Amino acid sequence: MKIFFKYLFRLLLLVLAILLLYFIAALVLSYVPADIEEVAGEKNQTFFIQSNGSHLDIVLPVEEIDSAYLTQLEIPENTKYVSFGWGNKEFYFNVPEWKDLSLGLAFRAAFLQLEAAERVAFMTRTHENWTAVKVAPSQMKKLNDFIFSSFVLHDKNPVKCVCPIDCQNVNFYDAKGNYSCINTCNVWVNDALKASDVPTSVWSPFYFGVLHHLE
Repeated sequence: MKIFFKYLFRLLLLVLAILLLYFIAALVLSYVPADIEEVAGEKNQTFFIQSNGSHLDIVLPVEEIDSAYLTQLEIPENTKYVSFGWGNKEFYFNVPEWKDLSLGLAFRAAFLQLEAAERVAFMTRTHENWTAVKVAPSQMKKLNDFIFSSFVLHDKNPVKCVCPIDCQNVNFYDAKGNYSCINTCNVWVNDALKASDVPTSVWSPFYFGVLHHLE
């Protein structure tokens, strides 16, 4: 029995050490700027980053969505802005609030690779928790391409998820990739900004690491 507890203690120390290294790496790399190519031309187009204090979404005005992609979305009338968020499908469907997060799901999200989904929300106005980002037309095109390349397609159309919760003005779609502690919703936004030559961090699983470079 003593040997069992000895190895259990060592295992716990190893897990704590891994978690500590993860958070240290995340904090450091969140504030290290990515190597972004300077874009020539007037930055006369705008998109937004939306934050709820833990999760980031990318918000595009409808007129800034590439016409090649616009027809793939079921956009309600009077929609002026469309937000895109990549993340863990279980979180989207089963954790409407942090109090609903179970220990089992938290463990799977931390140590496993989980199925991803794209959350697309339709809005009629801007919100206070949005950060405006000015870009050139070439950057907006790259951002559109990155966002829509994340969708799983069938016959060239995004595959819509059956939503078990109230989905008014929100659609969910199957997304490429897998969610993990290394590849979070905020990492997806960070990667989208890097792909669009927008200042951001080397890697940040945390929302503040991304927003820091947009201030």
